[in-house]
Amino acid sequence: MTENLINNNQNLERLSLIWVKNSINNSKENVQTQKQLRTLINHLITFEDYSQCFEYIQSISKDDQII
Repeated sequence: MTENLINNNQNLERLSLIWVKNSINNSKENVQTQKQLRTLINHLITFEDYSQCFEYIQSISKDDQII
């Protein structure tokens, strides 16, 4: 799954916000917070699995900034 995310990652920005939380999309509050965050930063990536998140972080360019 992470491989697909990496291959489909067409982020043209240098700043990304990564959010890791189990069942992140199962709460209305979390979904609403994601919408609000996207008004501030266009590239928000969510993960439910810590190892997939770590893989993603390792795969991106060293020039990119992650929050």
